[in-house]
Amino acid sequence: MAPLLISTTQLPDAVAGAAYATALGASGGTTPYLWSLRNGALPPGLTLDGVTGIVSGTPSAVGSYAFSVDVRDTSSPQQTATAGLRIIVSAPLVVSTTSLPNAIIGVAYHVDLVAGGGLAPYTWSVVGGALPPGLTLRAGGFIDGTATVVGSFAFSVRVTDGSSPSQSASASLSITVTPPLSIRTMTLPEGTVSVAYSAQLDAIGGNLPYTWSLRMGSLPPGLTLGASTGIIGGTPTTPGTYDFAVRVTDSSNPRENANRMLSIVVTPSGPTITTASLPGGVTGTLYGSSLSASGGSTPYAWAIAAGTLPAGLSLDPVTGAISGTPSAVGTFTFTVRVTDAAMDTATRTFSIVIAAPLVITTMSLPDGVARDPYAATLTASGGILAYAWSITSGALPAGLTLNAATGGINGIPTTPGVYTFTVRVQDAASPRQSATLALSITVGDRLRITTNNIPNARLGQTYATALNASGGDGALTWSIVAGGLPPGVTLDAVTGIISGTPGGGGNYPFTVSVTDSGTPQQQTQAQFTLRVR
Repeated sequence: MAPLLISTTQLPDAVAGAAYATALGASGGTTPYLWSLRNGALPPGLTLDGVTGIVSGTPSAVGSYAFSVDVRDTSSPQQTATAGLRIIVSAPLVVSTTSLPNAIIGVAYHVDLVAGGGLAPYTWSVVGGALPPGLTLRAGGFIDGTATVVGSFAFSVRVTDGSSPSQSASASLSITVTPPLSIRTMTLPEGTVSVAYSAQLDAIGGNLPYTWSLRMGSLPPGLTLGASTGIIGGTPTTPGTYDFAVRVTDSSNPRENANRMLSIVVTPSGPTITTASLPGGVTGTLYGSSLSASGGSTPYAWAIAAGTLPAGLSLDPVTGAISGTPSAVGTFTFTVRVTDAAMDTATRTFSIVIAAPLVITTMSLPDGVARDPYAATLTASGGILAYAWSITSGALPAGLTLNAATGGINGIPTTPGVYTFTVRVQDAASPRQSATLALSITVGDRLRITTNNIPNARLGQTYATALNASGGDGALTWSIVAGGLPPGVTLDAVTGIISGTPGGGGNYPFTVSVTDSGTPQQQTQAQFTLRVR
């Protein structure tokens, strides 16, 4: 019988988190064999099957695990063999590099690809797409060379590790190849003293971001160069021609630089009309306003370049004052021109609105009746809409209010009396016009018939009784509006006295109406029955 031997001398590597299975082998002795772990430990997650000799499972921890196994046969006497083994568990292999720096035409390029997990050494290759012409991926994991073509080049790389069996991982990457760094700005715009200036320097090629600096010379006083933006900005203060050199530096490693000579011409500033708008005016009222300017060389000369001033107004060519008494209503649009001592000019268009004088056209207000709805509207003319109304003295009758926008007086007056007050209206002109007027509202008591019933009459005998009323305003007028009095009896329209000698017996129902002479007029009615016996 041949002696019992363990024929397995080496076990394949494992990957954490990946299923693992391998069988231990033996020879000699008498089968079947029985396997067991003698000392040491398998990687966490793996077990040894004592019957089959298969090591399997999913390892959960990275590391190198050494252990020894025993195998026993079924001969008599029984034979035993022992062997020391090792399983290396590595992390899953991944490509750690996610992006690559740009390359520049004609500039040497070198970048290392990085992988993680697995077991070194790593071997790299391109498995899809293509690197930029002039660049090569070395098996050791670095890309080098000198790019020759501008563009964006996408490709896939694969890395294989040194484990047994080997792992591999892939990633998609790209390299953008740019032209050499250069400044494209050839000239810069002129500037003007006291006028805000801004110009953008422009570069191409190299790797962003760029850093800008002044290499020699100087910018015009008042201007600065933004290091990160490449913007020359500010407000120049001194006229002249300023020559300087700018430098742009990219973010390559090593960095690239480009330089260019430039110049900025700063010219003196001409005049500027600083008046933004002119106030309105009123016909027949003295008007005065002045135009103003800045910059250029004094003295200034003013003139109307287009359009006309309102009739009655004139422009002083030396002071820029517009004055006079306007005589016509309307909106007058015109353009003024200012000329400085150097004969530089500036123009601006203005409008002056001339309105008629503002007046309140409401001369009086209607009377009201206590506890009855009241409505009246104040009116005005002239000025510039919209109007704004207010009470400046006195007070409206209790229960009434004034609408500031419409001039409406509305409500329900609660207390009889005579109420005197002053109203003011303002227009929307600049400056505002205003007008005031004293007005009054008389609130009368409600008209009512106070007689509740009348005495009976006797046939053929003289009869007289008076109807009475209270409230209302002014003289009263009485009338019968339904039914009728007995023959021989009449109602006096002025006194309200019913009198006469009734010529027929019976009951005589009738309705009387009484009307006052106020404005608005009140009217009320009552029903009576005159019995003649």
